[in-house]
Amino acid sequence: MPGAGTFTPDDGFRVRRRFYFTDLMRLASPGPLDWTLDRLVPGVWRQPAIRRAADRYLARLLDTNSWRVTGDLDERVLESRRQLEADLRARLTDGLASAGRAMAQARARRADGGAATARAAARLDDVRRELERIGAEAEQEAG
Repeated sequence: MPGAGTFTPDDGFRVRRRFYFTDLMRLASPGPLDWTLDRLVPGVWRQPAIRRAADRYLARLLDTNSWRVTGDLDERVLESRRQLEADLRARLTDGLASAGRAMAQARARRADGGAATARAAARLDDVRRELERIGAEAEQEAG
């Protein structure tokens, strides 16, 4: 599309992201029993249990971080909407105030224009009467 710029994932948001991914490493640390079993039981026998624990950890990590992303996105959308509405409200208020001022100026000029027109018409009447008087005097002198 001509003239279209590039957009980033954050375009359109008026607030910054406020979350950070969590690693939940405290959940991955083995307890005393698991640590002892890891030392005493051969790795081949412990591998299925380790794999299940890793799967549980990954599922919890994905679930936790996806909820955090969703919550942050909801918050950013809501706050961006509030800010956009406030900006629009302010601009509309400014626009209405400007239109009101322009209307008041137009009315004042219109009223001024009527008075100015009446003054000009009165001056023209004075000039016409003066010309009629001069014309009448000229006829009397000629006649």
